[in-house]
Amino acid sequence: MLNQDFTNHIGKMFRDIDICKPLFYNANIGLRFELGNPDVVYEPDYMKQVYYRAITLFEELHTINDDIYLVIRIHKDSSNYYKSTQILKKYTNIKNMKITGTVKPLEDDENSKTYEFIAKCKISDLRYKALLKAISNQDMDIKAQIHDECYFINIENQTIFHLYDDRGVDIVSNNYTSLKDLYYKYNNWILDYDRNRIDSIFNK
Repeated sequence: MLNQDFTNHIGKMFRDIDICKPLFYNANIGLRFELGNPDVVYEPDYMKQVYYRAITLFEELHTINDDIYLVIRIHKDSSNYYKSTQILKKYTNIKNMKITGTVKPLEDDENSKTYEFIAKCKISDLRYKALLKAISNQDMDIKAQIHDECYFINIENQTIFHLYDDRGVDIVSNNYTSLKDLYYKYNNWILDYDRNRIDSIFNK
């Protein structure tokens, strides 16, 4: 039932968006923010900025009572790797959530599978600060770490938030209204590599 509910919502809200990496390039309307300062060598200072920006953008986009889908994708070679991920165990209040899991082979490798978990919950059910930090740590010698793909799909404002690692975060939507405040308020955080494309979207 949750799968059907999810499919119906996504079909209506994001029918033109492919929810996978790189999310920014899969949507017509989106933002890509730089989190870490590549000129900062000292790791604690670098990660301090990463955490601050990731959490700030997340809190600007979500309120504590927003209903969301948390989509988690794990790519594994092991055929018996069908269990709840550490994300659901450590960073969510499972009792208040509806969860479903599916397994499907990767298109290019019959021996490797994608394990997808979908949880329907509220932001208040997430330990989102710790979760965002763990995702940011994935390429660093810092614990805790999360290497799985995580997509926060906000039903209220019709946005998708994907923190891919310490370098940046993609935020997309099917409408300009949901993202325009972020574009103007945090314009100096926009990744320069994609700035021309982003400016062309919001300065029409």
